[in-house]
Amino acid sequence: MLATAFDPARSGFHFSNGTFKTHVGPVNCSVLCGGMAYAVLDYVYTGVLAPESKAAPAEGNPLETYLYRRQTTAHYYTWHKFAAAWSTGIPIVGPVLAVAGVGQSDYSNLQGWLAKRYPVVICLFDGVGEGHHVVAIGCDPSRRMIQLYDSNHPEKRAELTEKNGRWHHSISNRKWKGWFIDWGYYTEKTRQPPVAWRFCGDCKALHTTRFGQTGNCPAGGKHSVNEKFEYFLQWNMEEGQRRWYVCKKCQAAVEDSGDPSQGRVCSAGGRHELRPDEMAVKRDKGLGEGKWYRCRNCSTLYWAGAGNHGVCPKGGQHNPQYSPEYFLDYRTV
Repeated sequence: MLATAFDPARSGFHFSNGTFKTHVGPVNCSVLCGGMAYAVLDYVYTGVLAPESKAAPAEGNPLETYLYRRQTTAHYYTWHKFAAAWSTGIPIVGPVLAVAGVGQSDYSNLQGWLAKRYPVVICLFDGVGEGHHVVAIGCDPSRRMIQLYDSNHPEKRAELTEKNGRWHHSISNRKWKGWFIDWGYYTEKTRQPPVAWRFCGDCKALHTTRFGQTGNCPAGGKHSVNEKFEYFLQWNMEEGQRRWYVCKKCQAAVEDSGDPSQGRVCSAGGRHELRPDEMAVKRDKGLGEGKWYRCRNCSTLYWAGAGNHGVCPKGGQHNPQYSPEYFLDYRTV
């Protein structure tokens, strides 16, 4: 048995493909399996933990737009392969394509990559128009079996086993005609995925646990993570105010304007130390929740709902002076 370190319960998304309410022009679209397959590997390879939410993000949520973007990329690299694979059942055309090696990928090739502990995106195909992106995370050559992360079945480890010339899916009980490897992910390269954020009810600041730490709260102890919503900042720099980062020490969202006199007091002591990955925050208008501000003294992003300005690491409450109003998106389907 060859297995990668990918564990669907830990590394995968916790919401299901097929629950989206996305539009492709005027057409409703409920599946983003290609985008989820590409994006889940983005989280794996960047070391950012995937979001914890069990509800799919709503249309326009930064995570949803990121998945849609990755869906577009996945289909750019595979639409012609799907078309060719579906054509293998057509008389005369099919045998010619089969001789040319179109359709089913070589199992030993997949085995070789999984032996290097690399998850690989593969595409399942059947009749014309029937296809599905999944991630191969292990295999057992003695059984002609492939272990899968399948976004249709979150947190579960599926098996695809060859039986009587078809590939049987252990969870859906679906029998697929074949599969092929999608090398588009490695051609396109890894992208920085959206970080999931939480609201701390004690200090009112935005912080993240997606780098494996909870972070220090200026109200004492660690940030609270009881809030059910996960917030997402803009990964597209053109959609908000730039120069927002994650503090390595307190895990808060911090603005770095480049002004050396800017308040950078960190609740973990000293000044904020920022991770290099830049994000943007919508300001003045936008979908989601308003009343978010930048604190003048610590430069963290905090919520001032109900007139409560939380706790600042410099002492007292956060100071919203000179800050515009920001809008954060937590909406789900």
